[in-house]
Amino acid sequence: MNLRRTDLQLIGVTAALVLVGLLMVGSASQVLGAAQGDPSYYLTNQLWKLLPGLALMFLFWRLPYQKIAKWTKPLLVLSFVMLGLVFTQNLGAEANSARRWLSLGFISFQPSELAKLFLILYLAQTLTRKRDRLSGFKQGLLPSLAVLVLAMGLVLLQPDLSTAVMLFITGYVIFWVAGVPTRHILATLAVLIPLAVLAVYLEPYRWARITAFVDPWKVADGSGYQSVQSLLAIGSGRLTGVGLGASQQKLFYLPEAHTDFIFSILAEELGLFGSLLVVSLFGLLVALGIRTAMRCSDPFGRLLATGITALFGVQAIVNIGVVTALLPTTGLPLPFVSYGGTSLIVSLAAMGMLAGVARQSAETVTVQAGEEAPVARRKAYFNRPPAPAPARGPAYSVGEHRASRAAAFKGIGVYSPADRSRRSSTYRWRRWS
Repeated sequence: MNLRRTDLQLIGVTAALVLVGLLMVGSASQVLGAAQGDPSYYLTNQLWKLLPGLALMFLFWRLPYQKIAKWTKPLLVLSFVMLGLVFTQNLGAEANSARRWLSLGFISFQPSELAKLFLILYLAQTLTRKRDRLSGFKQGLLPSLAVLVLAMGLVLLQPDLSTAVMLFITGYVIFWVAGVPTRHILATLAVLIPLAVLAVYLEPYRWARITAFVDPWKVADGSGYQSVQSLLAIGSGRLTGVGLGASQQKLFYLPEAHTDFIFSILAEELGLFGSLLVVSLFGLLVALGIRTAMRCSDPFGRLLATGITALFGVQAIVNIGVVTALLPTTGLPLPFVSYGGTSLIVSLAAMGMLAGVARQSAETVTVQAGEEAPVARRKAYFNRPPAPAPARGPAYSVGEHRASRAAAFKGIGVYSPADRSRRSSTYRWRRWS
């Protein structure tokens, strides 16, 4: 795999996932849109959200990621303000007994999706600045951990346990890669994990999902309904699927078929082969992200690439694990595939940052190896001076030519300049041949 093309490979994988997502959103939401008067209602909305997402991805791909570092603290404060405004009466919007949306009249979005990316930026910048003090708990891990716990607490109050878990996992992956001592990581995990279990136990619907995960068929009419319908959709697909648009579970049998459980409809319509294609694309995306982080010599770029890769990888694993009943039911969209404007725009912006890290790392490695960077090489090609005219005639004199040929003939016993009596036209011809 050529390092100079890693950024283009990341964008290519992203484009493939986005195309699959548009295809499946159009299919999974067709019946739901028809009930509202327009079968393509959700697909049209997704296409409109795709435009600003692509613009942000291209912007962050070409923009040096070091310029984003100075905006990490204002962006983090902005995310906390938006997470707090969700609970206000005028701006916060409630859906499915949860206040996760912020409505500004002309636009509505999920602040928790923005908080994922802003928190990654803040942790990468802060841990890079304190990399010589990470051995101490108070000056190293504690300030960043406090910010992480505060963000998780605001998200839990919505309530949104799945996003809080994503913040938790992504943050600790960044801590580990940054070089935080293992004893500090284990000590804090020993405190936070029991608190997370307690938060699940104290909320009845969360605990019901955990108990239904053990055997969803026993509560198929209750808390295990989504898992059972998802398994029925996946099982109906078999190897090649029932055909695009021919899903039966999207006919109001499977809730959230176009968002959190879109992978079930994909497996039903495209079968095992289509499912493996999407899983392979996510695996390739994670592999390219890990390669980018390992090859980046800048600490901030390395942690930024690590956090974004962990965000995509863990979220894809959790979503696919939920729809296949390998994990308890939770509300996490599949990146680039599920319907959702905020998730799509933030994911594309994050991918642009990851591709930007890969692009700059490739140019840095190329320059360190003694070669010209791609941009400098292109400029040198268009501005190069004209090539000199080729020299006419032999590069050495006739005398040198005769001496070299004579020495060669002498070595094989054909001609010796000292024996002039044997000079003849035959030898002269062979000497010049």
